[in-house]
Amino acid sequence: MRRPGKALVAVVVAASVVGLAAGGAFLALRGGGSTAAKPVCAAAVAGASAVAGAAAAGAAATPDGAAPFGDAVAVTIDAPVSVSAGMPITVRVAAPGEPDGSPVRIVILRGDAPAARDLTLAGGRAEVTLDATLTAAAGDLTLSALTCIGEATAVVEIRPGLATGVLLPLVGPKRVATGTDATATVVVLAQDAFGNAVADGTAIDYRVRRPDGAVQSLPVETARLLGVARVAAGRVAGETTVAATIGEDVRGSTAALLETAGAPAPGFPIAIEGPATALVGDSDRRVVLRGLTDAAGNRLEDGLLVELLVREPDGTERTEQAPLIAGGIDVRLDSPAVPGTVSVRLRIAGVDSATVTADYAAPAVAVAVPLTATYDPAIRAIRVAIGPIVGDLGAFAPDGSEIVLTASGAHGWVDQRTLRLTDGAVTAEIPVAAKETSVHLFVRSPFGRTETIVGIPGGAAGPALSPSPTPVPAATATPAVDLPGTGS
Repeated sequence: MRRPGKALVAVVVAASVVGLAAGGAFLALRGGGSTAAKPVCAAAVAGASAVAGAAAAGAAATPDGAAPFGDAVAVTIDAPVSVSAGMPITVRVAAPGEPDGSPVRIVILRGDAPAARDLTLAGGRAEVTLDATLTAAAGDLTLSALTCIGEATAVVEIRPGLATGVLLPLVGPKRVATGTDATATVVVLAQDAFGNAVADGTAIDYRVRRPDGAVQSLPVETARLLGVARVAAGRVAGETTVAATIGEDVRGSTAALLETAGAPAPGFPIAIEGPATALVGDSDRRVVLRGLTDAAGNRLEDGLLVELLVREPDGTERTEQAPLIAGGIDVRLDSPAVPGTVSVRLRIAGVDSATVTADYAAPAVAVAVPLTATYDPAIRAIRVAIGPIVGDLGAFAPDGSEIVLTASGAHGWVDQRTLRLTDGAVTAEIPVAAKETSVHLFVRSPFGRTETIVGIPGGAAGPALSPSPTPVPAATATPAVDLPGTGS
């Protein structure tokens, strides 16, 4: 039994076909179809209308479930499901319901820009081959066949090709500390001949040569475009070299990773060097650190900041800083303001050294320390005479007593020397740096201190103004008292 309204459905379907045909003709014209194709599309639309009319007229005689006009206007497109990048693709279109000469447009949608190929039907079929210019980029390639009265779509997967070219490994960070859990990441973007990242799962072998010559292999597989490996910090400081290979033929350049020394072991040794005994005000002692290494025996790199932590006898604390050079430091230890014990430790990379101490005694009772200084332009030097240093009994200060003489100029020039008394006196000549116009002299001894300023007429580099020295008055000192070790 026929259902009521079947003829009406057939008419609606036929009208849809006509609309599709008209739309196809419009697309052909919009897409750049030639004027010769216009009457062909018009004829196709008329043919489709006739088919639709026949379908409507014969709807009453159509059995249930049968198409009103069969597959006469069906459009199909045939293309490979998947190809390697750069391989040609043959695309076939079938539109058996359209007359010969009807236009077919193949629209190609890809990642960068759409493209199109125009064909004509012959025997209800058309064919085109797409070359590497359209199949080089990996990814999905969408193909749409548009005819005057229908369309069809196919999707082709463009697979990346095999790896080729030069591999360029990149490493970051560029530095890691030895003996720690730090790691560096090395990555490679392997590409095929068309610049596509190779397929996930491609095997990459990283070869890592450590500073001690040991070689390590790190096999990985690519994922999300990249081949990624982790290089853990080793035990030996120096340059680590990383290279990558794929198979036997694909190689590349190397990347460098600098492995630096780690932190030193807690409680590393330091020393205070200088005179066994010192008085408050003496600055002849030095804090010394030599050949510092990390826990693995690597020498710490130059320029590392060293903190000098000093605790004074009165409990006050002060901090100084110095750079590490050749695994050590050698800095002057300033005298405390009061007698007692000074404690010193160093801190490097957050690690503290052992603590060392030094004792400072109260200074001896001051006596007169005569100082005479004259500038001799003939030799462009200051002639200095210290002493004689005597007590109230007329005894000279002991032979060999240490005198520290420091000369300094206004331009940062400094000359410091240690002298020894003989018969209570000592002399010296101090060359003066160029352009200095005055020099400050400071004398420090166990018996007292004194200082003076020497004028340099015309500057040290100027011409000699007089062949004879210019006398400078001696500095004022405290009255003489008994010297240590001479009795009273």
